[in-house]
Amino acid sequence: MNKRGKISIILILIIGVLLASAGVSFYFLQKEQAKNLALQGQLEDLKAKQRIIEVELAKSKKTVSDLQSQLQESKTQVDKLNTALQQEKTAKEDALSNLGQIKADLEQQKGLKQDMEGKLKEAQDAVQKTSSRLKELESQKVTLESKIKELEAAQQPAHGVELGTIVVGPDSATIEPQA
Repeated sequence: MNKRGKISIILILIIGVLLASAGVSFYFLQKEQAKNLALQGQLEDLKAKQRIIEVELAKSKKTVSDLQSQLQESKTQVDKLNTALQQEKTAKEDALSNLGQIKADLEQQKGLKQDMEGKLKEAQDAVQKTSSRLKELESQKVTLESKIKELEAAQQPAHGVELGTIVVGPDSATIEPQA
């Protein structure tokens, strides 16, 4: 073989290896491009999902913000209600202490009322006794007045006779004429 044949074989081999390398490189390039396209599609999908998640995250942040403001408002209302409850408790305690004082005053007033009713009953009894005594005295007065009139009528001197003074003494009884 000659030198030229050897070089042609080597050249053919080198060309074959180059072609094989180019074929393999082309195959891997195609495969890399397909993989690159698939990865770009996945990247686009991931970017779309990321945008959706970012939107949902923004909504969630807004919801959290709204819920925090509602929580703050609720805490404020709870504080107001607690303050009102404390005021009501204080008012109730004051009312209960006043009620105790009022009950004590009521009991005292009941005692005073019973005393006054007893005194009123005694006074009414005294008035009734005095009234019946007064009626009795008026009756006696009427009786005595009628007796006095009868006695005056019986003792009236007969027409123009003067009554004299009768003096009774231990020694003698004498009648002295009135002057």
